[in-house]
Amino acid sequence: MTPNNLAVLFKSKGRLDQAEPLYQRALATFEDALGPGRPKVTACCENNADLLRQMGRETEARRLAARLPSKS
Repeated sequence: MTPNNLAVLFKSKGRLDQAEPLYQRALATFEDALGPGRPKVTACCENNADLLRQMGRETEARRLAARLPSKS
């Protein structure tokens, strides 16, 4: 199971503090391996931003979402 998938599981169980470092690790790994803007990188970034919003950390979520490619 990848860190991103494990983070999704933790998030679904309400274990947000455990999900956060896994999303961070997954995002760093995917960006290093695939480069920015790839679908897996984008999905992981969106998941991480959503988690931050759930945790009440909107400013951090917006900063992370700003790294996403525009959907135009």
